[in-house]
Amino acid sequence: GNPHASNYNEGADGDLAGTLSTSGGLAPTQLTATVGTNSISLGVPEGGDRDYFTFTVPAGHGLSSIVHTSYASTDNLSFMGFQAGAQLTEPFSGANPANLLGYLHFGPTTVGTDVLDNLANSDTSMPAAAGFDAPLPAGPYTFWVQQTGVQAAYSFDFATTPVPEPGQWALMLGGALLVAARVRRSRAA
Repeated sequence: GNPHASNYNEGADGDLAGTLSTSGGLAPTQLTATVGTNSISLGVPEGGDRDYFTFTVPAGHGLSSIVHTSYASTDNLSFMGFQAGAQLTEPFSGANPANLLGYLHFGPTTVGTDVLDNLANSDTSMPAAAGFDAPLPAGPYTFWVQQTGVQAAYSFDFATTPVPEPGQWALMLGGALLVAARVRRSRAA
């Protein structure tokens, strides 16, 4: 697996932007993302919490997975949504899912799974989000994670991996075609 590139733990590193009384999405906490696995651990006090953070995928890389690694709460349903860019412009009350790239409800049943696919496919949810194709390309993304009722703790591993430049794809495809042609010639001989 990938080495842990960076870690953010609300218990040790401080509360992320956002509370139940403010939008927070316009001034999210800026997190540093590096190549590899970037772990984020969130803690929710009794009464609930909203957290907003911006995660920038480095140039030449893509966000290839978001693995939900832990969940502890008496409420088995929490929420995550996100937009491209350095802010989340949807209000928490009356948010329009069509203005989110993706969203999901997560809990004990999603622990151990890659939820990036769930987020990508939320364009088929009711109501529908915009949707996207994974991996997400380089650039900033702002996430909104919340549990608004009871105490909770959950964590995620965001994995960034290198993605070939368009010219590299052509080289790789050309190389694969050469190998296939050689195999075909050797079988014919």
